[in-house]
Amino acid sequence: MIKLFIASFIVFTSIPALADYEIVGIGIAFGQTKNKTFQIQEIIPKAPADRAGLKVGEFILAVDGARVTGMKLDKVANMIKGPEGTSVTLEVATSAETSSTRNVTMLRERIYVKEECLLQGSLNLTLNGYEPHSTPTMVSGWVGTKYIRLNVFGNTVHGFIDGVSIYLRYSSDINMSRQSIEGFIKKHLCQWTGYNGYINGYQSCVK
Repeated sequence: MIKLFIASFIVFTSIPALADYEIVGIGIAFGQTKNKTFQIQEIIPKAPADRAGLKVGEFILAVDGARVTGMKLDKVANMIKGPEGTSVTLEVATSAETSSTRNVTMLRERIYVKEECLLQGSLNLTLNGYEPHSTPTMVSGWVGTKYIRLNVFGNTVHGFIDGVSIYLRYSSDINMSRQSIEGFIKKHLCQWTGYNGYINGYQSCVK
């Protein structure tokens, strides 16, 4: 299990649009491995870390000359954080045990981040195989501009959307004319309701 931590200050620019925010930092997310080492897991494109040539998968061995292996995750994150315009130097390597390392110095700066929605838009879905008093075998169709196909097994709806594993619950009323699919996708509650094998409505942004 690797815990992730975005090594930056996060400042939301507007409460309604939680997908869009600013951070001050170098633009990396890193995790702590079971061996108490720290590995870069994500780099924001065009951020200081990206421009400086840091790579996903590299290990952070030291911050401003201080060795970090064995430290707590939040302490290392605080060492990498700092005010806009100040510098930080990371000693990194492709392996936590290698003797071949390099030092990378970066200026912390303000970074605008926009997260894309996994799903958003009008629902136009069909329950394939639907018949009165029977359970469909698949739900397929459009959510906004994205086409999805999810399998239905009894009361479970399962499949993948852009590599994200989806598990939802299927149910119907006593007359089998009203169908519902609901559950959480990436911690976002989705509730889709339709009649006689067709689901329409609107899905807000799932991040």
